[in-house]
Amino acid sequence: MQLACATPLFSGSEKAVYQHPHNPAWLVKVMRDSKPTSWQARWLRLPRYWPFLSEWREFVVVRERRAEGCGFLQRFIGPVDTDLGLGMVVEAVRAADGDFAPTLGRMYRTGQLKPAHIDALQKVIDWMLECNLVVSDISTNNFVWDDAHGRWVLIDGIGSREPLSLRYWWSAYNRRMTRKKTHKLLGKVANLAPATEATKA
Repeated sequence: MQLACATPLFSGSEKAVYQHPHNPAWLVKVMRDSKPTSWQARWLRLPRYWPFLSEWREFVVVRERRAEGCGFLQRFIGPVDTDLGLGMVVEAVRAADGDFAPTLGRMYRTGQLKPAHIDALQKVIDWMLECNLVVSDISTNNFVWDDAHGRWVLIDGIGSREPLSLRYWWSAYNRRMTRKKTHKLLGKVANLAPATEATKA
């Protein structure tokens, strides 16, 4: 698959995201060129692709344990060869107007958050704790709003960036870390939604 001449739709510290050239409903994530840390180079066979492997593993674990809850996670289609290296094809989450679904961060910054969005965020957090999902990055940019189903979808940051993380083996520790991170996230956004509504009243 040829992506080198295309412009990425989104670009983060680890990955660049491109429109799939043959299917508008799909996206292609590729790893950006980055130098592995000393421990990654020493202990990982494929340090560049560890985030992909970690995320795919976590998706499969949750899919097998809680198939009915996978709607809270972006759907993985599978790996693909590209001229930028191995890519991962995922399903795009769209807004009602057909554009890409807005992130929690964007809705937060533009004052679009309503109490219903906060309630929906609590639902996905409860689900994350119930199925003991391992999440390395719980940020406002990793949740997008799925208009069609009225829910938040986690599009990035699942799995641990540490191969021997205790979060994989110690469930209580993983839940405690997830609660700590999500509590901080909720505290940040929950204060805005009532204020936004009051301003409109």
